[in-house]
Amino acid sequence: ACALGSAYACYRQGALRQDGPPEVRDPALAIQPLERGCDLGEPRACHLLGKSLDTGRGGTQDAARAAELYQ
Repeated sequence: ACALGSAYACYRQGALRQDGPPEVRDPALAIQPLERGCDLGEPRACHLLGKSLDTGRGGTQDAARAAELYQ
């Protein structure tokens, strides 16, 4: 559904990759769907992406971009 443009589906996919059950958890794979969900207008995806970038979970820490996403 994320690939078809559902912002909510992208958010859920990213959230599952961040904090889901161990068999699907992979924070590095959460970044892309969260970025897509945020780009599509899902505020929860923007927030979770900001949190990931703020802490460096799943990739490189980027506090400046995280601050932008929190807005």
